[in-house]
Formats: sequence, structure tokens, C-alpha cells
Amino acid sequence: MPILSKETAETQVLSLLEYYEFNLEALPQQLQAPIESALGHIERGVMAGRLEIEVEADTCVVKQHLKKAIAGFPNPIVYREVSGKAKIAIKDDSTTYGKIYAFLGALSGEGAAIYQTMKGKDLSLAEALGSLFLQV
Repeated sequence: MPILSKETAETQVLSLLEYYEFNLEALPQQLQAPIESALGHIERGVMAGRLEIEVEADTCVVKQHLKKAIAGFPNPIVYREVSGKAKIAIKDDSTTYGKIYAFLGALSGEGAAIYQTMKGKDLSLAEALGSLFLQV
């Protein structure tokens, strides 16, 4: 994937936030800085061509292109729109990372197991997405 400009990446991230009617200022104060950090990570992922954000009037899909493919799993990983079904997947996990992995696993349909073998930049980018999606 080509390297995108900062402006193009900002536009894609903004379209994601607008789709979910996400308001950073409405978050509790203690979550604002971590979510701003996650948004910066997501924006850099878009700029590097590792994330694609596709927003249409009635759907939102985020594709994560892995630097290191994981045997038995697709590349890219496709995260579909946040849903109640995906949120139910996190109900039994009390750890932040456990919630993120369960949630992303449900959004992608791949299950949480993929995140157990994911490493480095791929994992940190997934965690940034999950941090944002948990606030939707």
C-alpha cells in the first residue's frame, strides 16, 4: 500500500469518528489522553498503509494489513462495524487487553486467538483500534 499524507490519514480517521459520532471531550478526563494517543497511532497506521478505513452511509469497515502474516489467519484482518454481539464477547474478561482482544476478535470474526500470536507493530496497532472501539 502507498504511503498516505498526514492530511489524508486525518480525513480517514475523522470519517471513522464521525461515523460513530465519537466525541473525545465527552469521555472521562482519565480516558482522554490514552484515546488521543490511540488516535495518533491509528493515524500513523493509515499513513503507513497498514490501516484502511472505509466509511459509507450505512457501514464502516477497518482493514488492518499485517506486517507479519499469521498462519491460518487472513491478511488483512477486517474489522466490521461495532455491534452488540461484539460487545457481549467482552463481558467475561476483566483485563483491559483481554477486553480489547475479545472485542476485536468478535468484530473480525477471527476470535481472540489471533492476538496471542500477533507481535510488535501489528499488535500495538490492533490495541490502539481496540482502545478506540471500546469507547464507541
